[in-house]
Amino acid sequence: MPPKIPAEFYCPISGEIMQEPIITSCEHNFEAAALSTWIYASGDAKCPCCNAALGQQEFKLNHELQAQISQFKHLYPDCVANQSQATQLLILQAKQRGMLLQQQMILQQLAVSNLQEQIAQPPAAVPWQRVNYTVSRSKYNGNS
Repeated sequence: MPPKIPAEFYCPISGEIMQEPIITSCEHNFEAAALSTWIYASGDAKCPCCNAALGQQEFKLNHELQAQISQFKHLYPDCVANQSQATQLLILQAKQRGMLLQQQMILQQLAVSNLQEQIAQPPAAVPWQRVNYTVSRSKYNGNS
């Protein structure tokens, strides 16, 4: 049975085995492309793991981890290939769940905004109807 791939080989952002691991000043490792995408998408240079502020000059290629991953891939190529396929399937399933969740949130937001619009609008004016309050004499006099 092939060994389990060490958890530190996986990027915390992408969930994939890292090809070009970089280490941050807060000692977390990420795939270089994944961290760049994360920072660009969030618009804030903070560590996804601990929320520490990151500066671009603080990223260094983690040569030691890169060598360990390369050696593991060389020794156990089938293990890495099978794990990569399983990871791809998990990522696809997570994306599908995320899309469904996003659709549900959009529908809820639409329902809330529709309710807010209904609450904000004053009720439609009802034209006053003329009501005839005259009482017939026969009923007034007690004659039925």
